[in-house]
Amino acid sequence: MRIYVSGISGVSRDWLQRVFAGAGQVTGATTIHDRKTRQSLGFGFVRMPDLAEARAAIARLNGQIVDGRCLFVTEAPMRTRRAGGAQEEDSDNFYEYRSSFQSSARRFLHVGNY
Repeated sequence: MRIYVSGISGVSRDWLQRVFAGAGQVTGATTIHDRKTRQSLGFGFVRMPDLAEARAAIARLNGQIVDGRCLFVTEAPMRTRRAGGAQEEDSDNFYEYRSSFQSSARRFLHVGNY
């Protein structure tokens, strides 16, 4: 299962994996950066193969403060293919999720930094 995580500005992929490893096996983690400036956009994704462990991780970590960061954690929606471009079966187009989750994170965290 792919898990969306926000509130993680300036963290590494290793940090994200360590946070979720306490809830089960993590097969991958990615933090998202701006293409031009390479600055963190404050969100990322985690992959966990076991559905029960992934849902437990979401329930346990959503809204929790970890290393001074309040996390917003939810299941990432299924990706849809876009017309007009070749896309690998397992490629991650993270930017399509950003706008849909920004408003949810803003409401949840009550801050305007997203």
